Amino acid sequence: RIAITNLPIFITQGGSYYLTKSFVQNFSNDAISIFTNDVTVDLCGFTIRQTGGSIAAGFRIENPGGNISLKNATVRNGSIAGFTNVFGIVLLGARNCVLEQLNVNECGGGISFQALGTAGAVGNIVRDCRMCDNAGGSGIVFLSGAANVGNVIEHCESLNNSTGFALAGTGNLIIGCRATGNGINY
Repeated sequence: RIAITNLPIFITQGGSYYLTKSFVQNFSNDAISIFTNDVTVDLCGFTIRQTGGSIAAGFRIENPGGNISLKNATVRNGSIAGFTNVFGIVLLGARNCVLEQLNVNECGGGISFQALGTAGAVGNIVRDCRMCDNAGGSGIVFLSGAANVGNVIEHCESLNNSTGFALAGTGNLIIGCRATGNGINY
């Protein structure tokens, strides 16, 4: 496993990564950018907190080459907070990615999945996550419609966001989740 001792970081090689501490700072770039397949990042219970007002995200997962899905990224076990001008976690064209045991709080939105050109968000799983107090956006949102299929949100909570869960396309599942206190709960 590869230790992450400083942020921001751009991950361009597959492998298993882990945080060694919490990071509370002003990020001018996304805190963690995953730009390759087959990556696991374990936050080890630590927090990544934005203290400034930039448009950086806590996590960005995408293939910078465009129109090709990034596959098999996993992010787990920690908190993303304070990214008030953007979603805490942004996935573009992600396929078969897993987000689990995450708290995303006080951001512009919790978790956003979008197509990247023709590469849709397909086969992703969001499990045991909690999104709250993301006043500017949804707890979890799948944007860009029909290309985003086969995704599952299970055992998650969306509390006090503008929207709880938003699925722009058909063929996705929400299982055993709770949405309350949001401007719109679905």
